Amino acid sequence: MAKLRFELTHQRGEFVLNAAATLPEAGVTMLFGPSGSGKSTLLMALAGLLHGEGVVAHGDQCWQASARRCFVPPHRRPLSVVFQDGRLFEHMSVEENLRFAWQHGHGATPIAWDVVVDGLGIAPWLKRRPQQLSGGQRQRVALARGLLVRPAWLFLDEPLSALDAPARSEILALLEGLKADLELPMLWVTHSIEEVERLGDQVVFMDSGQLQPPQSLQAAIRQPGTPLFREEAPVALLTGTVSVPCDGYGLSQLQLGESRLFAHAVTAPIGTNVRLRVPAASVTLSRAPLEETSALNQLPAQVMSLGEVQGHQQLVTLALADGQTLLAQVTRRSLQMLDLQPGEQIWAVIKAVSVL
Repeated sequence: MAKLRFELTHQRGEFVLNAAATLPEAGVTMLFGPSGSGKSTLLMALAGLLHGEGVVAHGDQCWQASARRCFVPPHRRPLSVVFQDGRLFEHMSVEENLRFAWQHGHGATPIAWDVVVDGLGIAPWLKRRPQQLSGGQRQRVALARGLLVRPAWLFLDEPLSALDAPARSEILALLEGLKADLELPMLWVTHSIEEVERLGDQVVFMDSGQLQPPQSLQAAIRQPGTPLFREEAPVALLTGTVSVPCDGYGLSQLQLGESRLFAHAVTAPIGTNVRLRVPAASVTLSRAPLEETSALNQLPAQVMSLGEVQGHQQLVTLALADGQTLLAQVTRRSLQMLDLQPGEQIWAVIKAVSVL
């Protein structure tokens, strides 16, 4: 895999796109910003479907260099684009749509037919026509077709925005299962925090045609001043490994290094990595483990930094034993009572955790 580097400008009326970045060659990069910020325009320019000015390079391959009159047309770029409306061939069956992509694809990534078809659960619909499918089913087929091109990069332009919440959640769950198997870099355009938290590895913020440098999701979600931090209360995202899918109490047991965490039961098998969401407001701090408490989750941690949130609230950044970062939002009074200092050991008592 190769990094995607670009410096592009494009003007349409009063709107001016001025974007430059280098995207990592692995994981899902979320292009996040409000409607009208230029996300789709940038995606189309990178795909060659819109002719901006500047440079686009995939590794050492030139896709566009305006000064050298280099421009690789869209069909020759080893990428695939999935749009929010699917854009399936209506005169073909589902299988014919997929076979067309498979036979005319780039072959840049070793993706197996069965992994995609079974992973997205579309085998029962192979003989149907697109007009016989629901919106969620059509979009799953569109995603499968985009993957079966076997591109070097998969671009997704708000692929779930036209779906209702149940269909969107179902597809996100399927993609989470496929993500580890594919090893395919993706650029995903969205303004949905849920999509960012569930699938993102890196985030690029965009507003009014301007980009911020790419940063890891973990950094973006806890950094004051970023759009994700502004749009919701402080939150930490953790990764746990399923050790007990269901313990008889309707709970799953997850391992975070040597520590154990309880969460609502998941269907994932033992050994599966799952992403966990822990609001900072649901974490309290104690100098010692609590006894005779209803809180099931207590993790040892080290205080990394202290910062303000708003009003009389303080944000404490904690390092867990396995190196992951947890946030705790406490009052100034609580912080003063504990007399916390960076570097000290503390116990994080987690009152609420959800599996994404």
